[in-house]
Amino acid sequence: MIWNKKPVKKASPTAGKTTTRTDATSAASADPASIASALTLLGNLIEPLGELMREIGDPNAPLVREPAVDWARHVRTGKPMKEGEEASEEGSGRDWDGLRQFTAAAQNMEREAVTKTVKDLRDSLKDVIEKVSHTIAADRAGDKLMAGTMDKLGQAVESNSIEDLKKSATEAVGVINDAISDRKRRQEAQINELDSRLAAMSGELQSAKESATKDGLTGLFNRKAFDDELKRAIENGRRRDFRASLMMIDGDRFKNINDTYGHQAGDAVLVALAKCLRTTFTRRGDFSARYGGEEFAVLITGVSRETAYTMGRKIVKNVRALKIEYEGTEIPFTISAGVTMLKNGENAEIWLARADQALYEAKSSGRDRAILADPED
Repeated sequence: MIWNKKPVKKASPTAGKTTTRTDATSAASADPASIASALTLLGNLIEPLGELMREIGDPNAPLVREPAVDWARHVRTGKPMKEGEEASEEGSGRDWDGLRQFTAAAQNMEREAVTKTVKDLRDSLKDVIEKVSHTIAADRAGDKLMAGTMDKLGQAVESNSIEDLKKSATEAVGVINDAISDRKRRQEAQINELDSRLAAMSGELQSAKESATKDGLTGLFNRKAFDDELKRAIENGRRRDFRASLMMIDGDRFKNINDTYGHQAGDAVLVALAKCLRTTFTRRGDFSARYGGEEFAVLITGVSRETAYTMGRKIVKNVRALKIEYEGTEIPFTISAGVTMLKNGENAEIWLARADQALYEAKSSGRDRAILADPED
């Protein structure tokens, strides 16, 4: 995001590094702001890897999550992955080989988790198909037995023998009654079993659907769901009577919390922030999402720019008042927010950039506050 696109001081190359690195040969001639923007975007794409794996139920997610945060920071800022190394120039000196290896390993683990999920669903479907096939086969066997019995009954009628007719009729009634009772028992048992399996599959599919749109840690909507909602807001923005505001929220000095109290404490802070978002933005026109890392986004529809700004100041105040404790230690925490209203004819990128700029201003002017972009419009 814009607020953390700060130039990194150039450092002289350090001899004797053991890690293979690839320098960007075109970095010198490229616009530094463009390089910073590209590196920030790449870091934002890397950081959620562990969260995405947790959302699909991958048990290896913890092995990816913290390294993903470190790699994202390395790409954005040039901060070395190993202690003792010096920071690199903007756009050069990143450990691209190591990053490729890390992302390839993460992709392999994610692929295995998805494959297992699909396999489990496929096995459930195969089992249902097999049960239905057995039901049909059993019904055909019963039908064949009844057909044979009816043939005997027909032969007895043709023989004009009362005894044969009585015997065949009695036998036919017994066979038909047994077949009907057996079929009824089997069908009831199979229907109950199929109902249970279909209910379980329905639950799994619903859970998978929710996992595709919800953040695994906070329970808020995830980045994908936010992007979809943002597109809908842009499309609705073509109507004259539609009003929408975007609020970008970022945890202040969140890295210090992770470094001081640990990543699990950082998770507790994010969960507390998410809960505060849910209790603050309760209208049907409010849409809260985890944008990535410690950054959150809220779409607010149906209110004026000033009301959206008031809501931004309210969430800042509510978070400031939180009492967040982890293992008996209270963790102080504040947020900064940038608020802006959708303008006629603009696209998502411009809208996001303006909200980012407001967030950057909130950060650079002291944090723990909300800033309204273009208040004079």
